Amino acid sequence: MNRLTSDIDDAFFPRLQEIADEVVARPRDLLSVWYSESGVRAAAHNPHGHASGIFQVMPATLMGLGWSKGHEAYRKLTATEQLEWALRYYRAYRGSLVSIGAVYTATFLPVFVKRAGDPSFVLCAQNGPLGWAYGPNAVFDKNKDFKITVGELEAAVARNCVGPRWAELVARLEGKWDGEDLVEAGFDLRTTIGLQRALSRLGHDPGPIDGIPGAKTAAAVLAFQKARGLVADGIYGPITRATLELALQTSA
Repeated sequence: MNRLTSDIDDAFFPRLQEIADEVVARPRDLLSVWYSESGVRAAAHNPHGHASGIFQVMPATLMGLGWSKGHEAYRKLTATEQLEWALRYYRAYRGSLVSIGAVYTATFLPVFVKRAGDPSFVLCAQNGPLGWAYGPNAVFDKNKDFKITVGELEAAVARNCVGPRWAELVARLEGKWDGEDLVEAGFDLRTTIGLQRALSRLGHDPGPIDGIPGAKTAAAVLAFQKARGLVADGIYGPITRATLELALQTSA
């Protein structure tokens, strides 16, 4: 059978799980961010700065982690071999990698990883904090307000983690891949854009499905809570999320 992920050997996934356990993160969160960055391709290369590999590590960062052979040689490692360097990198943020937004912040601008629980937190802005980081990463700024927020990183993951390669990676991670074609992954209720998609599917208008939390999204959460007999406080907590997941399953 012709895998769409034949470049990823079977050792990758149990090792990813071990690394996730060590840095206290969900393996799928790590995989999601890496897919958004590189497609989880060991040979991935951004010529502007030479970010390389599965998590698009910069040459200076690699050197700081102990790699001394240059970015070209690093890209010749397998994805499983690059996991060891990912462990060295993310180990510094152990305990802070509590969400996709946090993992992406640790990858993108790690100085703000402790603030990554707030989707509206501004990581950089064209004419504001860390303005140097805005230009090369303006692709994240989908609402064109010249700022990049944690929520926009999450939205980028939701946009990018689609298609058959992604579905196959997830199925292999979860031990469900049988070599057949896979449907596109469903709603990821850990992200703002996944929440918005789910609310829309259930008939509650969250406003633009853009991964940016706003008044209409909060109002849709409130309406959902009222409709399901939950405490109607507009807060998207674990009980609301579990009820939303069940509602999606029963609506299918």
